[in-house]
Amino acid sequence: KARGITAVICTGTATDVCVGSTAREAAMRDYETIIPEDCSASSRPEMHRAALANFTQFFGTATTSKEIIQAWSKVRSGIAV
Repeated sequence: KARGITAVICTGTATDVCVGSTAREAAMRDYETIIPEDCSASSRPEMHRAALANFTQFFGTATTSKEIIQAWSKVRSGIAV
């Protein structure tokens, strides 16, 4: 926060464990927190979906990497997102 960081994007191999825990911790520290659903996974697809559903209901945003890249492109072009 002291460096002006306001958002965190969490990726990794265990959506329902490490990624979810890190993302929840960031949200609890008042960061805008995003999990790109196509940049994380779980050992079982249903666990991945459940972790994302829980996260979006209570903590932050789940979206795709493509949507993040498109939003960043607009910001860099000076278009409000």
